[in-house]
Amino acid sequence: MSETANEANPEQSLEEAARAQSLMPLWSIYHNIMSTEPKPACSAAHWRYNEIKPLLTRTAREVDPSEAERRVLLLHNPGLKTPFATHTLGCGLQILLGGEIEGKHRHTPSALRLVIEGDGGYTTTDGERMWMKPGDVITTPSWTWHDHGKVTDGEMIWLDGIDVPLINHLHLNFTEYGLQDQRQELTVADEDSHYRYGSGLAPLSGVPVRPFSPIYYYPYSRTREILGALAREGEWDTCHALKMRLTNPLTGGNFMPTIAGFMQLLPSGFSSAPVRSTDAAIYSVVEGTGKVSIGDECFSFNQHDVFVTPNWTDIRFDCEQETVLFSYSDRAMQENLSLWRERRGDV
Repeated sequence: MSETANEANPEQSLEEAARAQSLMPLWSIYHNIMSTEPKPACSAAHWRYNEIKPLLTRTAREVDPSEAERRVLLLHNPGLKTPFATHTLGCGLQILLGGEIEGKHRHTPSALRLVIEGDGGYTTTDGERMWMKPGDVITTPSWTWHDHGKVTDGEMIWLDGIDVPLINHLHLNFTEYGLQDQRQELTVADEDSHYRYGSGLAPLSGVPVRPFSPIYYYPYSRTREILGALAREGEWDTCHALKMRLTNPLTGGNFMPTIAGFMQLLPSGFSSAPVRSTDAAIYSVVEGTGKVSIGDECFSFNQHDVFVTPNWTDIRFDCEQETVLFSYSDRAMQENLSLWRERRGDV
């Protein structure tokens, strides 16, 4: 640096002199980058399935599969400039018609699917085919090949969850495509991972060492049976009623390192105490009707509706009928970093 550039300018403030050298005085911005508690990064939002369904049907009619990598309507949070549901997670509803195939691809973002309606559809993940039934949860962890198809007539609709905004924030998005309509070769029996690892048993050897669950398929029939059995015990949490985590059976932890998934049963007439946590969550109503209060807003929900609860915002439920909710959030990533926190309103 030249001698002239180092000379002080008596008419220039300290902050101006620092900025001229690509320096930033911390004291001038400290309260903008530090806070006493988290500030919500997105808005409370609610999407009614009976309003989305006609648009999905129209999408299937007007958009040829060859014109789109996937036929998905993204749920755009009105509080975000990006086309996602929360600041770290995306959500969309996807439709597939009979005889159609969506070719294989893989990407560094991790994803999940919650089946909404239809039959005869499947997802294949890393050579394992899972047949879709309403309420099932299917995962496609980071960098696993996956494709979809439907062998029967009619529509197949599912919810897609994905951590694209988180991965994009880290500038780590890699995607690799197969040929259009290219299916994977099936290398194991259908739903092999569920039978191999999902029943309280595991092989003595040959267990994959990965950062995600060896199970790609969480059937709703089994989940609902478990929720019903535990509900008969009547041990309801005042904030969450009965909430179960979808786990990696080999570790007991979350099924993916960036995304946590949950199934939650709330009995008829249940009113919860408010609770807030550091993860913004996306909910889909598998069964039931009720109301959710999110901060100062209140939404009435029906089956298959989707709603978002922002981070560090009070949430409270009032259920008219017995209700099952599926939800997912970035809680797994926060727990891995020892950052997740919850504040209950019943203490």
